[in-house]
Amino acid sequence: ALAAFLAFVVLAVWHNRVGQRRARAALFADLNATGLARIARDWEALGGGEPPPLAIPPDHPFAHDIDLFGRASLARLLDTTATPMGRAALADWLLDPAPADVVRDRQAAVADLAPRLAFRQEVEAIGRQAADRQIDPAPFLAWAEGEPWLGRRRWLHALAWLGPLLLLAAILL
Repeated sequence: ALAAFLAFVVLAVWHNRVGQRRARAALFADLNATGLARIARDWEALGGGEPPPLAIPPDHPFAHDIDLFGRASLARLLDTTATPMGRAALADWLLDPAPADVVRDRQAAVADLAPRLAFRQEVEAIGRQAADRQIDPAPFLAWAEGEPWLGRRRWLHALAWLGPLLLLAAILL
């Protein structure tokens, strides 16, 4: 019975790893298919139908004229983002002109990333996996930017020192 149980555990772990590798391979196959659709400008294969509407200022000098965020647009061609924050950053970059030094820095970053396809796909895969969880960063940002509360609770400082000492005493006993 013990041998059968151990065999079951080993097979369950192995099966889980195979499932994870299969899901990862499917994700990378989708990334590659999307990349090929971008190269071919195959808007139907890119999927998603119409892109989500963005709040573009009505007086923007060019966004409406060239349909910057439409169905067959530059934004849709470039958009490999997976989170709402990423889409907002891309929209800001496309709508607002950057200073020359920022443009040079971005061009240097693109030149650095261009030959590193595996790295770019890995980052995109991680982004897609994170997007599946739909984590809202607002509570974390509110906490991180809020008033520090630990410094006002002296008893937690004492407990932080006392806890390990009590654990050590319990181990020795």
